[in-house]
Amino acid sequence: MKKLEIKDIISHLDESQWKRFGDYIHSPFFKLPERIVLLYEHVNEKHKEFKTENITRNEIAAKVLKGSSSDTNIRRLFSDFNKAVEDFLEFTWFENDEAARSMALIISLREKNLKDHAVRKIKEEKKELLTKEPRLETYRNIHDLLEQEYLSEPVSEFHKFSEALQNSSDMLDVYYISRKLLLYQLMYSKELLNKESSYRRDMKPEIETFISRHAENIKQKYPDIYLKYLMLQILSSGSQDLILEYSGYLESKKGVLSKQQQADYYSDLYNYHTIRISRGEHSLRIPLLGLYKLLDEKDLLLDLSVMQIHTYTFKQIADTAFHLKELEWAEYFIKKYSPFIADENRANITNLEFAKLYDFKGERAKAKSFINKVDHRDYFHYLDSKMLLVCIHYDEDSFSEADMVIDSLNKYLRNSTELTKIHSDNTKRFIYYVKKLLKFKEAGAEEFDLAGLREELNEDKVPVYARNWLLERIEELFKK
Repeated sequence: MKKLEIKDIISHLDESQWKRFGDYIHSPFFKLPERIVLLYEHVNEKHKEFKTENITRNEIAAKVLKGSSSDTNIRRLFSDFNKAVEDFLEFTWFENDEAARSMALIISLREKNLKDHAVRKIKEEKKELLTKEPRLETYRNIHDLLEQEYLSEPVSEFHKFSEALQNSSDMLDVYYISRKLLLYQLMYSKELLNKESSYRRDMKPEIETFISRHAENIKQKYPDIYLKYLMLQILSSGSQDLILEYSGYLESKKGVLSKQQQADYYSDLYNYHTIRISRGEHSLRIPLLGLYKLLDEKDLLLDLSVMQIHTYTFKQIADTAFHLKELEWAEYFIKKYSPFIADENRANITNLEFAKLYDFKGERAKAKSFINKVDHRDYFHYLDSKMLLVCIHYDEDSFSEADMVIDSLNKYLRNSTELTKIHSDNTKRFIYYVKKLLKFKEAGAEEFDLAGLREELNEDKVPVYARNWLLERIEELFKK
């Protein structure tokens, strides 16, 4: 078993938490042993200079335990200090969970037999919760309050009908069904991307039957549940009618759902479209781009909690616009949203997308200038940019320049230690196909050779960069 080191223990805390941890262990309320306080103070001197890696177990023993620094005492000291850090993290999590703190107070009042006070707090909390947007956490919190409400009822009235008990049961159904639908949706989505195994969904038929039987009430009171239900049906059937119903219903509930909720449910819809497109249903790119434009108009493309856009979403939207030759809108999108990319390599991503934009526009000099701005240390976007440069040289009939870039790519693949296998394989497959294309374009090729290359590319199950571009260039050679 690995011995705990100080750097391992305090790695759980950021700088602000480390300072708050000091207040926590010095507080007389928590009554932590003096040796824990001494250990913190000793480490804090080094921690300010980020030198915790150099603090040895023996050094701490000498400073904190002094004459009693046996192996057993050192292990106990580190174990106790680690436990103090874990207790602090639990405390701060609970401290920031307003609903949990309110519930703890209500339970404490009820168990102290201060039921009138507890019931008053329950009513206050319930009134507040019922004004909040419909969502999973709200249902769970309302159920917990209702449970405390019926537990607060006098034992002498046990024989009477309890409205709180009925409401608690109903709200547990709502929470349970909402949670189950979310999990089933995740299962379907993962299965569409990975066909190797299937998830069990034993209770799905009963839940769907329940929802269909109470559809009108659920549509009116629990729009988030109805949207999850519709998405589950869409994932399992691919029905265009259900997609239209989903979009229309979501639009009708924009006054009930928060903007962040609307963004989340729209993202479920466009993620579904991208999964189907990745499986070859390219006709869905047109409605997908329409959806992106709608969300842009509604200011729903950003994650509103942090005002950022995920790297994958940004590239997906730009590439969809490129594919449909909507270059003006693509340029508008890149300029508007690139400052909000949630990635430390934002500049590389932006330069790469501008390079693609100008390549599609036929302004290849500009495209190359943006490619040159992509940092070689960012291997993911660097490889992408260099493969794009090979495509540009091919289109310009610059065969020697294309060969030089291919040579530099091969050298990069050999020398880079951080490359993932999937990125390495993707690049190698692209090089394999584009070298054959270059040979055919420069020296000519028989239709038999071109047909063989096309068939090989179509049947290749490994991801290949610019697959559509490669296929288009093969078709061009057929026409010569």
